[in-house]
Amino acid sequence: MLARTGGRLMGAAARGLLAWSASRASASERAWIEALRGELEVVDEGLAQLLWALGGVSLLSGARRRLLTCTWYSWPALLRSSSFGLVLSALLVIGIVWSNVIVPSHESDDEYTAWYLAFYLVLLV
Repeated sequence: MLARTGGRLMGAAARGLLAWSASRASASERAWIEALRGELEVVDEGLAQLLWALGGVSLLSGARRRLLTCTWYSWPALLRSSSFGLVLSALLVIGIVWSNVIVPSHESDDEYTAWYLAFYLVLLV
């Protein structure tokens, strides 16, 4: 019973993920995502459907990767696409200099392991 419910939830998540991917895809990629959506009912229920739906997300990430590797002809376009990374790296540099040079701590890092883990998880998200 629990496995069947979990399978249905993963199937619903897979359908939602494909719908989200289709809403953000270009016309040529949308056709591939619709094909993935059509084949979703044939895939075994549960984790297999969710992994199948991740294929639609990989189409989007591939398109974004191709966009970022193209030749930039204007500096404003390049700065717009990389502004988040530039701001994040500036904040991290300020934080590192603050914590290691300006106000160094002489405490052991062992007691802050959970905070470091939380920080890195938030950073990755």
